[in-house]
Amino acid sequence: MLQGGHDQLMCQVDTVRDTAIDIIAHSSRYSKTVEPLLTLLNQRWQEVTSRLKVYLHLSLSLACGFLTS
Repeated sequence: MLQGGHDQLMCQVDTVRDTAIDIIAHSSRYSKTVEPLLTLLNQRWQEVTSRLKVYLHLSLSLACGFLTS
């Protein structure tokens, strides 16, 4: 369930990234505004992905522990 939500959000994040890159490439006027926001998006997305991986790993470990008990 969480993995599916992550995959759906990943598509949206990729779309936002692509749009931001297009804006930056189109005009240096907007790059000063867009680049820091793109950096922030990338940092936050990395945090979400890392937390999800830890959660999924822990969930799997607990499930395996219950199955072997």
